[in-house]
Parts: sequence; structure tokens; C-alpha cells
Amino acid sequence: MPIRGIVRAKSVKGVVSDTNAPFYVDSDDNIPYIIPAGTGTSEIPFVLGLAGVTGAKIAAGSGVLVSGVATVATGLTTVKGFAGLVNTPAPGTYLTGVTEVHGLNITSVTTGSVVLQGVFNSLATGAATASVSGTAGFRWVAIGT
Repeated sequence: MPIRGIVRAKSVKGVVSDTNAPFYVDSDDNIPYIIPAGTGTSEIPFVLGLAGVTGAKIAAGSGVLVSGVATVATGLTTVKGFAGLVNTPAPGTYLTGVTEVHGLNITSVTTGSVVLQGVFNSLATGAATASVSGTAGFRWVAIGT
């Protein structure tokens, strides 16, 4: 059976393409890096947010805002970091009504749960405004213990 491993080097090995995202462990700082885009050379530390967190775990999933809010039960005991991305309607779709959602705000983090509020761009004020009745699908990732 062949031996498999992750490349350990001073720089990325491999070609970046639509179907390949090079991944390696930097031999200088021992941090795993990846180039996730289909093109380019921008290396991103792979889960660098876990550095120094003993017993760190990653959780991820998807959800739906109902009436502009959602509570995400991450399954973690303590949430150290959280990110969410609206995926329906499609990112980049310009919507302006109170029932539309462009983004997510974290309103609270309690133990392993995160409460989210949908926001939209107000034509009246030009500011991000809380959605009171919007629905939207979203993806999320959390880091914690």
C-alpha cells in the first residue's frame, strides 16, 4: 500500500486550478496553508483560529432565517469564533425591502448557541438595517471547544 502524506516545504507545491487547491505544512512555522481559490497565489492559514485553543473543534452547517432571526445550536460547549454567509438569495443580488436579507449580524453567543439577525441595505438611510420579516438560507462555521 502506498504511503500518503501532506507536503512539508518552505512554499506550496502543486498547481492551482479549478480542480486543485494545494495544501502544505510550512516547514518554517509548522502551520498548514492552502490556496483555496481556483487561481492566484494567496495562501491562507488552514484553521489558524485554532492556534492556542486547547481541545479546539470545528462545527459547520446551514440554516434558514425565519422572520429575520435564527438561533444556531453549534454543538460546541463554547464558541470562540463564528462566521455565517447568506446563500439564498444568491450573493450579490441587490435587494432593498424589509423582507430581504443581504447579510447576518451576530446578536448574542450563549454557551454553544449563536443568535443571528438578518440585515438589508436601506434605501432610505443607506445603512444596514435589521430585517424584521425576511427569510434567507445561510451557511455557517464555528470554532470552539
